[in-house]
Amino acid sequence: MHKTDGAGHLNNTFVNENPSTSTPASIVDAAWLNAVQAEIVNVIEAAGITLNKANNAQLLQALKSIAIAAGVAANPGYMIFPFYDAVTNTKKKFVLQFGLHSSASTGVITVNYPIAFDVVISVTASAYATQTTGIFSNQWVTGLNGGSSFSLYKDTSASFSWIAIGTIN
Repeated sequence: MHKTDGAGHLNNTFVNENPSTSTPASIVDAAWLNAVQAEIVNVIEAAGITLNKANNAQLLQALKSIAIAAGVAANPGYMIFPFYDAVTNTKKKFVLQFGLHSSASTGVITVNYPIAFDVVISVTASAYATQTTGIFSNQWVTGLNGGSSFSLYKDTSASFSWIAIGTIN
């Protein structure tokens, strides 16, 4: 991208013709127009949208699909980050989910995600206590190919925080 540098520009900005001062109008040249067009097309195509001459809302649609969608900062909470998967040529959403589980229960604990995943990339949980004994035994996680919850074995009454990363379509 570049600022206009065609004939008649003033500090790389466009000016109107002014006959009373003999100021000519800026010349809009092909190089500048092509640069602007390429910038806009790149945003639309990065969002996975096929260019359509009859649709003048494609840039807006692309910006909405690329922009970070704020999630819910609660317990449990989540954030959604739309992206374009160039490998599969599809639009997807990267989701970060998190929470604090404060049950004193021990044994197998199941935690429900605020949003079900299509694919879970990683789940991590850690003890949220000041005590020096009773750390998690090897946690095991269910639903790594998608799902609405994970389970782990908890051998302490301490609370724990968790974070899960995955995708949804």
